[in-house]
Amino acid sequence: MQLLGARDDAYWASWIISASLVSLFLCGEMVVIGHLLGFECFIMSPTWVLFGLLFATCEAFIGMACFLSIILYSRSQAFAANFAIIMSSLVICFCLSEPTLMRKVIFNLDTPFCVNFVVKFFYLNPCFTFGKMFSDVTNVTNSQFDARAMMWIKSEKRKFEWSDVHTTRSGEFFSLDRYHVPSMYETSFYIPAICVFYGVLSWYFDQILPHNRGIT
Repeated sequence: MQLLGARDDAYWASWIISASLVSLFLCGEMVVIGHLLGFECFIMSPTWVLFGLLFATCEAFIGMACFLSIILYSRSQAFAANFAIIMSSLVICFCLSEPTLMRKVIFNLDTPFCVNFVVKFFYLNPCFTFGKMFSDVTNVTNSQFDARAMMWIKSEKRKFEWSDVHTTRSGEFFSLDRYHVPSMYETSFYIPAICVFYGVLSWYFDQILPHNRGIT
């Protein structure tokens, strides 16, 4: 691209803008289809909540994609990274899908330091932030599976309101372990932080990696 006279920043801006426009269309399509099919989480929550969450997550994934496209230069590395991201996302979604497990494993205040340290790395995957914030919505709008009672319960099952964005959940388990689940508002700050994090890494490695400049 440099031989054609294109600047590096213009090249990356074109990819980011193109991907953002596609994300904008897909997120809007998902929200419309969710309403048409009558999914409770879409009907019982304001449109701007889920649309904003979906689009912000897509932007974070675009930042991650830019970074990975810079540091990976072979097909085998790309497949390995893809597999690792998918598997970690599956584990994250599994932990976040059940409220009791989420509080016990991820937001337990009395877990060892090493466990909390590993959990912090989950935030580098935008799927984690999305899953946490999406569960904040579904905890209000949908029925929940109670692992102790082994049955589905109605939970709150009401419309998601602005006040729910600032709701935190704290308590204790029977084992006396304490948990604290941050609010959706607090968690939302991780998305722009992830975008900036991967953006800075992308810019830095784009400057220093020889293979990314066509130099062998």
